[in-house]
Amino acid sequence: TDVYGFAASLKKDAGFRIQGSRCVVLGAGGAARAAVWALVSHRAAEVTIVNRTLSKARTIQSDFFGQKGKTLLSCLLNVHISLLR
Repeated sequence: TDVYGFAASLKKDAGFRIQGSRCVVLGAGGAARAAVWALVSHRAAEVTIVNRTLSKARTIQSDFFGQKGKTLLSCLLNVHISLLR
């Protein structure tokens, strides 16, 4: 429900169109994972993960690369990882 609720809230409450957007996710926990999945599955053009622990952000990135699907793979080619200090 996190994935559905996040995407629905962006669309309904914020009037934000995910498709084609450049997005930033702060954190790399469970909610961040759901947010990344929602953004990728709704065809965000770019998703940047910012987290204080680089290895956790990289885990999300590598987990999503293991998934199958044209939309997922094409979006994940543009995923960036930053280290917040």
